[in-house]
Amino acid sequence: SCDSACTHHSDAATVCLPLDQYLSKTNNMSTKGDKGKAGPRGLKGEQGIRGPPGSEMVYVLMSPTWLQSNAQLLENPTAQDTSSITFGSGKSRGPLFKAALIAAEKMDGLSSVAVELKFWYERISTDNDLYVGLCDDQTCVGFYYVDNNDGGIYPSTWNVPSVNGVCSPIRQSRIGWKYSSATNRATMTFELTSSHTSAIVTSDETTSIAMSTFSAVLKVNTGLWVMTCRSDTNEQYKIRLFEAKVRRNGSS
Repeated sequence: SCDSACTHHSDAATVCLPLDQYLSKTNNMSTKGDKGKAGPRGLKGEQGIRGPPGSEMVYVLMSPTWLQSNAQLLENPTAQDTSSITFGSGKSRGPLFKAALIAAEKMDGLSSVAVELKFWYERISTDNDLYVGLCDDQTCVGFYYVDNNDGGIYPSTWNVPSVNGVCSPIRQSRIGWKYSSATNRATMTFELTSSHTSAIVTSDETTSIAMSTFSAVLKVNTGLWVMTCRSDTNEQYKIRLFEAKVRRNGSS
């Protein structure tokens, strides 16, 4: 199980992977740009993701088990096991969870950051609109996934809620597509600098690509989190998996 191979790295967030994946993916934690290396005896090695000189990669697989143990669950799940974590009806605009990716002290002095965030969830209610985004200590930028008559993807920004608070999203114009299937897999690739935050979105349901530059700019030298928020009270979500790669590029 994922719990069999959780470890803390001195320069990164917790990495939690099934043992065979963990042994072949630890080379994704490099301070000199990842060039890949051979796997341990009996396990196939993996080609690493090559980074520019001075870059550093942090990889976090946020399985349901990992989320239950490590994320801040801001709403109580109605069901959870090793394959999914389910949130039933709840507070309108209420946050579901917040998960740390990288600590503030590890971001100090950096000039740019790239984050690739993949997620997979199932729609288990008639109306199932989810906010998914990346946050600094005050602000989130991300996307609103709508599956009803005006379905599609809307770039959005919202506040990091206070205790017992709610998300207050501001939506931009729709840039994506309608959803038709019961499951959704998507990838968001964020680029952060001290004056600019943008993201590209792709989905398994289509080859369409949408890009948005946000009016809100995430602070590069603060910690980064993933956050999800519900839209309306009657919506239900079954979260299958989140995966994040954070590349910290250069220094200022």
